[in-house]
Amino acid sequence: MGAHSGERKMRMRLADFLPFVRQYGAEHITLDGKYLRIVLNNHPFDLKLKNAGGEAPVYMAWLDTHPPDKNHPDVDPLLPHASAVERARLIKKIDSFYKLDIKTIITPASLKSIPAIEETVEIASEMLDKPLALIILPGGKVKEKVKRVSIIPPISYHNVTSPVDDKFLGISRDGYELLRELNPMGKGILMVDDVYTTGGTDDGMQRVINEVLHLPQDTRHPLVVVATESAYGEKYPEQPPEHVFSLIHIPEFIGGLPSVRK
Repeated sequence: MGAHSGERKMRMRLADFLPFVRQYGAEHITLDGKYLRIVLNNHPFDLKLKNAGGEAPVYMAWLDTHPPDKNHPDVDPLLPHASAVERARLIKKIDSFYKLDIKTIITPASLKSIPAIEETVEIASEMLDKPLALIILPGGKVKEKVKRVSIIPPISYHNVTSPVDDKFLGISRDGYELLRELNPMGKGILMVDDVYTTGGTDDGMQRVINEVLHLPQDTRHPLVVVATESAYGEKYPEQPPEHVFSLIHIPEFIGGLPSVRK
């Protein structure tokens, strides 16, 4: 496979999908100034606006697809399912539009996200009338823990929740063998996650896949997320890389929240 064949043969163009990405801004903040109201699967959801920047405030709408339980009482019980349904629809659309013949879904390990992603894979398999394999990449902040379960040396990356400290991704022996069996030429792979912000997790997953399949490290496999994020302002929304596809685009309010008209 050539140095850029992963992107060129798919001929993926974000412009083909931009009209379908719903964009949210300051006008979607609730009157109490605490939430950003979005819509998924024709149902409104209020995402808590949390300051992720401390004394230099950066307010972000917290998309939590964790199954509701006693430790997550604020999660709307309909949100995980709504995100799974819409994400599966987007997967079907991408598979049909680009004729990708998707066989394998790859995602990073996450207590918060995995149940909804498993449901996404189940629904997408039904929509496409074929079973999709799911490979969950082991990961975390402790390199030695990842190393113990990974068939390749752990790959380090940073993301929005860990901008300074290293995080690590690997792949289990079962995942390694499944990927090489189903996708030996790097075709038919789709990565799935909840949110694309800095691109750190995306880059980590790309590097794992390319390492396993001996592909050039600049090969990019498509990524489907519920939401992309960028700083709210003159350039909002910032366009993500062409291999990233989302349902919605949500703002990061740098410096504080804008005033809400009542």
